Amino acid sequence: MSRKVILLGEAGVGKSAFVHFCTTGEFQRKYIPTVGVNYTKHAGLQFWDFAGQEKFGCVKTDYFSGASVALILMTTDDYTMSTAKNYITEIRTQSPETEIILVINNKTDQQMPVPTSGWVGGLPYFFVCVMNGQGCRQVLDVLAAAFI
Repeated sequence: MSRKVILLGEAGVGKSAFVHFCTTGEFQRKYIPTVGVNYTKHAGLQFWDFAGQEKFGCVKTDYFSGASVALILMTTDDYTMSTAKNYITEIRTQSPETEIILVINNKTDQQMPVPTSGWVGGLPYFFVCVMNGQGCRQVLDVLAAAFI
C-alpha cells in the first residue's frame, strides 16, 4: 500500500531538495521553484511537494486530502518558524486523518539550531541538512517504522 506524504513550508526552505535527496541520495544543486504540486513515488511513499508560494494556497484543501503523513519544513528564521505553526494548525483542522506530522528544520549547516521545546506541540522534530544528507535518514527511518 502506498502512503501519501505531503510537504509543506515556505518557498525556498528545501522541500523539493528534501524529496530529491530522499529518493535519489543526491543533493540537487540547481534551485527550481515548484509550481503547484510535484509528485514523486518512492519505496511505497507518494511525495506530494506543494509550492511554498502563497498564490497556490487555493488548492491546499484538495492537496491535504488522504494524506497519511505531513512533513513541515522550515529553517530557523522567525518567518518560516511562524508559518510552520500555521501549517500544523491547518493540517490538524483540514486533515484530521493525517497519522503522522513531523517538523523538519532544514539548512542547519547555515544556522545555529534553536531550542525546540514548547512550540511544536509535542511533534517529532528533526534537524537536517539536505545539502550533505545529515538527518535525512532519521526522518525516513521514522516513516518506515510507522508503516511496517
